[in-house]
Amino acid sequence: LLIPGYCTMEVMIPVESTVATVKQCLIDHANKHLLSYENDTQTSEPHNSSSSSFVTKKIAKSWVVLAMFGYDDMYDVPLEVEVTELSAQLERMRKMFGLTVTKQHPPGQQHIVRWNEKCRFALVIFSVNVKLQDGSTIQEPWKFVHEERPGAPA
Repeated sequence: LLIPGYCTMEVMIPVESTVATVKQCLIDHANKHLLSYENDTQTSEPHNSSSSSFVTKKIAKSWVVLAMFGYDDMYDVPLEVEVTELSAQLERMRKMFGLTVTKQHPPGQQHIVRWNEKCRFALVIFSVNVKLQDGSTIQEPWKFVHEERPGAPA
């Protein structure tokens, strides 16, 4: 899992699953391992809307992008119907990447994709739900401060 501009994480996904299942796995992993770290390190930081409240964050709006090892990034496929029509997504997965896509039964159900070892995913996070200590929840843009790795070349 690549979270652009932030980090790369390894996430286990079912070999055969729907796009929605993959997205939920990625979001759950990011919430558990990435945003929980932010929550732990920011517990002493008051949120801007209430000077005495502490925050808990969960992903609110995000997009998943499919990429393949060995392919240029111009072949990346956003797996969101807001960006690319579902039929075009499925066609690209079949023809460009050679993935097997089948329809679940009964008809009308989501398509099952057989992912392979070359698949990689990016989770583009747009916003997070912020739960304040008083129990209220607000949605705000996700932002982070980039930190270089120690000893990384500039």
